[in-house]
Amino acid sequence: MTHRYTFVRSRGFVAGGKCGICHREYSGKVCPYCTQTVLGFLAVALLFAPVLLGAN
Repeated sequence: MTHRYTFVRSRGFVAGGKCGICHREYSGKVCPYCTQTVLGFLAVALLFAPVLLGAN
């Protein structure tokens, strides 16, 4: 294992890098922009789930 491979692995998979979905740079373990978008979508989906399922 070379030093370059170790550096790329630690930047890309462990602590930050460039997101593969939104292509933004981040410094944490997960991309905060994508996580916020997914959580927001799930919250809205849970609010409207009874309406979509036809519950009275």
